[in-house]
Amino acid sequence: MWVERRKSMELKQYSEVESSALNLIVMAAAVNCVSGSNSVNSGCYGLSASVPQLMMLRPLKILLLCCAALYSADIQDHTRSFFKQNFIFLLNSLRIIRRDMASAFPFLASLYLLLLVPTIHGWGKDGHYTTCKLAESYFTQATSTAVQTLLEPTGATDLATLCSWADDVREFLPWSRALHFANVPDDACDFEYSRDCKDSDGNLGRCVVGAIYNYTGQLLDYVNGTQTDYNYTQSLLFLSHFLGDVHQPLHCGHIGDKGGNTIEVYWYNTKTNLHHVWDTSMIYSEEDDFYNQSVDGLVQAINQNMTGIWSSSVQTWQTCSGSPLPCPSIYANESIKAACQWAYPNVTDGTILGDEYFDTRYPVVNWQLAKGGARLGALLNLIFSSSS
Repeated sequence: MWVERRKSMELKQYSEVESSALNLIVMAAAVNCVSGSNSVNSGCYGLSASVPQLMMLRPLKILLLCCAALYSADIQDHTRSFFKQNFIFLLNSLRIIRRDMASAFPFLASLYLLLLVPTIHGWGKDGHYTTCKLAESYFTQATSTAVQTLLEPTGATDLATLCSWADDVREFLPWSRALHFANVPDDACDFEYSRDCKDSDGNLGRCVVGAIYNYTGQLLDYVNGTQTDYNYTQSLLFLSHFLGDVHQPLHCGHIGDKGGNTIEVYWYNTKTNLHHVWDTSMIYSEEDDFYNQSVDGLVQAINQNMTGIWSSSVQTWQTCSGSPLPCPSIYANESIKAACQWAYPNVTDGTILGDEYFDTRYPVVNWQLAKGGARLGALLNLIFSSSS
């Protein structure tokens, strides 16, 4: 088991980071303007219309202007709520980069804006939300109490709302990038830890499987009262996220196509890549077609299956065939087999994926989401039980 120590950020030149923060502010402003609003948001409009003037501002002023935009009168309630929940946590996260506050301002501006701009990593936000929401339904009282305690620095009360955090910060924590996947050779449909759990420099344990072991160990340190330098809130968020990632089949896909990222396809008439289809596109299509665009509707439907027709399978998923939890190598092996059976066949560059692909694959997506949720719930229950 490897232990990844939090590393100091290697910040780029100050002006470059400022420009990056500004670009993200304008991007977030544009997103907020069009996300369900029938009228232009005045605060957003003011930001996007004044780019030349904003370029002259220092990071603190940029940050304050963005806050003003987010709190303008007609800003969407869910955006304001999400901002409130995460801002305290982001202040706490600044301990990752032990720098003076002047250098931290552009980092903070960029980081919290990434929480507002959609990303396409992992399962996608709805996939990770679903995994963690399903897990919550299995929490014991001890687990619920422990999770609430660990979430206190974030201002959030629901683990599911922060299950995409590891994607949101991966560009600012570059050492974490390799921990989201465990790709295998192009001619393989199985996972082998010694062969496949390595980063690009060949460091063993640097993959999503090793990360699950690592953050499980950190949370056990927390339960046992071991004195360490770990941020256990982040340990919880990383572990919850990676339990989702390891169940996305193309996070354990082939090295040559980077888990489907380099296979360009069309999802109906939209150009994308195969990885994104499994991350996000099928989940959104399912929500649109069956649940009135509601992720909670998807969660409820999967949960009904888990407590009904899939209940015997759930009991099997939550064990490791006689071995102690967790067993992420088994999870990764299941995922690459699913990728070989369902994701890759008859798909090449330029393939148009439509009803036939969707109708036969979205049940696989739901099955994998259910596995991830059941296993995350069982693992956290084990960690936070008095008998750990």
